Amino acid sequence: MKKLNLLVAALFFVTAIFAQNVKKYVLLEHFTNTNCGTCKARNPGLYTNIAPYAADVHHISFHPSIPYSSCVLYQQNTTENDSRTNFYGVDGTPRAVLNGVQVPISSQLLPTAALQAVLGQTSPLQVKVTEVLGNSRVANVTLKSVATPPTAAVKLEATAVDSEALPSASPTE
Repeated sequence: MKKLNLLVAALFFVTAIFAQNVKKYVLLEHFTNTNCGTCKARNPGLYTNIAPYAADVHHISFHPSIPYSSCVLYQQNTTENDSRTNFYGVDGTPRAVLNGVQVPISSQLLPTAALQAVLGQTSPLQVKVTEVLGNSRVANVTLKSVATPPTAAVKLEATAVDSEALPSASPTE
């Protein structure tokens, strides 16, 4: 009986430890341009690297005016593309930003080791997003502390993205 009580106590202890944090998704912000030859050559490798982690990575593409302001996807949303590009100081494409940190320029746009280093992390804050469909889109964002919250100031930034590209633009651009 003592062994059973010890096992149950250990199970509750382990459950309490793992219940304190929630899965932290990886945010990949990808800066690319439809007229950029280097982007067309390097972007497929990025998509290959993140494909096995589709359930863990939230990927957003931004299309800055550099190197070509004629980029069709930049022209569709100049204000937001410029805003995010300026936020990080991106000065060329292609570039990757992983969880808010620019990935150093190397032969790979996103080295597998850099991605694997941020996988499996947890967060003491749970973010729940619910969307109300209708004539207009409304999203409700709820934050819940599931463990000791960070002591430093934190900032919530919500971004709405469209998952469909224009027919004239390739998803690898």
